[in-house]
Amino acid sequence: MSPGRIRFGDPQAPPRLALGHSHWALHGLADPPEAYLPRLVEHGFEALEVNGTDGPPAIAAAARDAGLALIAQGLCPDADATAPVIEAAVALGAVAVNIQLGHAFLAPAEAAAMVRAVCARADDAGLPVLFETHRGRATQDLVRTAELIALEPDVRFTLDLSHYWVGNEGTGNDATRFKELLRPVLDRTLLVHGRVSDGEAVQADIGARGDAGSVPIFVNQWSKAMAAWQRDAGPGDVFVFEPELGPWPYAPLDEAGVERTDRWTRSLVMADLGRQAWARATAFVAEGPAG
Repeated sequence: MSPGRIRFGDPQAPPRLALGHSHWALHGLADPPEAYLPRLVEHGFEALEVNGTDGPPAIAAAARDAGLALIAQGLCPDADATAPVIEAAVALGAVAVNIQLGHAFLAPAEAAAMVRAVCARADDAGLPVLFETHRGRATQDLVRTAELIALEPDVRFTLDLSHYWVGNEGTGNDATRFKELLRPVLDRTLLVHGRVSDGEAVQADIGARGDAGSVPIFVNQWSKAMAAWQRDAGPGDVFVFEPELGPWPYAPLDEAGVERTDRWTRSLVMADLGRQAWARATAFVAEGPAG
């Protein structure tokens, strides 16, 4: 098992940030998901994450036609269930595959064995594989994820920090311990799902200016993941930041059953937060080890 790298575009380009977007997060908006593909390109997005096996093939073809790279995603209860997802990812020409693996009750050794098997299958297919930090999976909480890293240090992650923020009720527990356990996850992150939690809801409103609630804390942690990646990245490597503001039941509704915010507009604000995190990470790296 070897650590993967996401690469698309110019193979000789310096390491860079690319904005991605979730196909799932385009559902429930004012227009159908396919209507947003050219708008994504207009706003500087370069990739679309699609369900590897359940998503409509037409959306993947439309995304490619629009010039968007594809990242395949699958929710897989065990290693065997990843086989069709990885096969579909190869067929789609995906640049990476993101897996929500396992369930909440895995022992560390079981989780490590699953990760090892999935990585071997993805390596054979020539795809970088990422494991999403998500509740109810092998990455259920920071303690179990730390145990997984100890057994499989080459594991790489899609970071959805909001799940850990809910599990810890923000800083309601031991903030120092939270940061200690999070650090190895940040060091192994290749893709960030842009979502912010308030400690109770996985998806809290970031505000029209992107400055509400715990946004500054999340931007700071994202920047640490990006800085760790930058220090080890080479030509052609791409770090992906992907706004992932999902429809109900993630998006809160008002009394009339209407979403309280415009998720499309908020996703553009979230993209700007990703760019801010990248700029901060670049400054960290420029400052050297002490930064």
